Amino acid sequence: RGRAVKGWFTKAAVDHTMSKVPLPPPAGITRFYGESPPFKNDCKLFDYQLDGLNWLLNLWSNGRNGILADEMGLGKTMQCVAFLNHLMTRENDYPGPFLVLAPLSTLEHWRSTAETWTDMNVVLYYDEAGAKGRETLRHYEWFHCVMHPNNNVGSHGQPPTLTQTTHFKFNLCICSYEVFLADQAILGAIPWQFIVIDEAHRLKNREAKVLSVLRSTPCQYTVLLSGTPIQNSTAELWPLLNFIEPVKFADERAFHEQFGDLSTPEQVAGLQEVLKPHLLRRVKEDVEHSIPPLEETIIDVELTAGQKAYYRAIYDRNMYFLSGGDRRGGSFTNVEMELRKCCNHPFLSLAIYEKETALCRNEEQMHKKLVELSGKMVLLDKLLPKLKSESHKVLVFSQFVSMLDILQSFLDVKGYKYERLDGAIRGATRQSAIDRFNDPEQDRFVFLLSTRAGGLGINLTSADTVVIFDSDWNPQNDVQACARAHRIGQDREVKVYRLVTARTYESQMFERASKKLGLNTAVFHRGAFADASQREKVEEALAEAPTKEEIEDLLKHGAFYLSEKNAEASKAFLESNIEDILNKNSRLFRYAMTGRAGSTFAKTSFRPNLA
Repeated sequence: RGRAVKGWFTKAAVDHTMSKVPLPPPAGITRFYGESPPFKNDCKLFDYQLDGLNWLLNLWSNGRNGILADEMGLGKTMQCVAFLNHLMTRENDYPGPFLVLAPLSTLEHWRSTAETWTDMNVVLYYDEAGAKGRETLRHYEWFHCVMHPNNNVGSHGQPPTLTQTTHFKFNLCICSYEVFLADQAILGAIPWQFIVIDEAHRLKNREAKVLSVLRSTPCQYTVLLSGTPIQNSTAELWPLLNFIEPVKFADERAFHEQFGDLSTPEQVAGLQEVLKPHLLRRVKEDVEHSIPPLEETIIDVELTAGQKAYYRAIYDRNMYFLSGGDRRGGSFTNVEMELRKCCNHPFLSLAIYEKETALCRNEEQMHKKLVELSGKMVLLDKLLPKLKSESHKVLVFSQFVSMLDILQSFLDVKGYKYERLDGAIRGATRQSAIDRFNDPEQDRFVFLLSTRAGGLGINLTSADTVVIFDSDWNPQNDVQACARAHRIGQDREVKVYRLVTARTYESQMFERASKKLGLNTAVFHRGAFADASQREKVEEALAEAPTKEEIEDLLKHGAFYLSEKNAEASKAFLESNIEDILNKNSRLFRYAMTGRAGSTFAKTSFRPNLA
């Protein structure tokens, strides 16, 4: 019998293989492209994607690693696939193996792109079949084997012997972060010719296990992909720079001393100069004018009367935490989370759910309560019929899987066809949901998505409307969510409706979180420090997480406005249809924190009408 082929190398085999891998040609010899090279199925790169391919080739030919930081939706995947295909087809002795490390939700997209555009042999190495399935895949799909006749005495009629070679069947292996860590003894010992790390901002935590495993993985060159290389502070850049250039960026303290406080235009210019050889960043309005504009409407939603009572009760019950009785951070976290959930729907508290549903005598009353107890649900109940009548397709994002459960029940009652994607939905099931939603024959109207699981790397351009049911404290996650629809291939204007409960802790934290976007503007956009007010916004964005005292102020602020101001709004809801809600008291203004010339925000106030 042939023996099982091992899925890893000894150190000696790694050293031997790496010693035979050719170095890139001298910089002057590498051929750059003046037009898109040919691909399968008549696929072609856009001009700016061709520039990206040439930039990657320039990095490689000069022996450098880099960060491709194009804005979400500009085709970082295609540019990297084109680059790897160049190595395989145009450079001698560069057939791979190549590794793409990516979030689970993007694996199918990577495989589809590679197989649609190129003739690379692609292996999708992930966890749907578990460790046993991956072992089977390694046995049959990884290595070429050599067949030897069995010439031993007395072996007449015995099958030939198979022996392992160090030649891989595949050119490109696509793998999730989780599986990479689970099989680090195997994947971390393969001499990769090139590694692409997608959504590389995951490496910003210098203590991340995946970072230490990657550092010990044999590899010639690496490129990091991230549409959001900065999410909260410039400190997040250093782990990425240190990973790609550990010698040049060896001193973390010196980096922070020089660039940790971006308070002057000179510091910003200095950081941009440092990044220039290693990072390429383009935004949609600069390079891809075929993508229609994106407009965001922030809707200030009033709490319903019942919702407001529960909100106040949560605050009052936890007042002793805010009055010096117990100042531990965990207490604040509990108050914050309970208030966030109440702003979405009181049913996210099991005790409230059981109390309210016990009063319902039938399903009709239950369904009515599902809407009436949440201002956001009242708004959605008015908004969706309008969008449906206008033939829009809608993405609804929430931080809470339990909120998606409530929204799913609501859609079932209303009879809307929908799909759902959260962290529990894996592999082929996930891709099938995406395919059904994008298929016009399936007539799907709504896609429910958790912001973290559904906001990365998937293409949902069949939708032209996004509802952010609750905002992420990290605003870049919401930006990524919007980019599922606002990307290459979108031929309609995309509208985003962001629901924020008025005069609550949620609204205060949203205003604070929004300032973080100014940091990204300062580092990656031109003219970000045109005036002092912009500098001040960015300086505020550089602050760390709010202190306990700041959280106390935010919580008290919301409670104060609920009890002392706008009492009339809590008693009498507007009797308005959705057109009145979206038009009345609305204003358009430039979203200064992104620095976009073509993106606008609208501000609308809404009070739920239950009459």
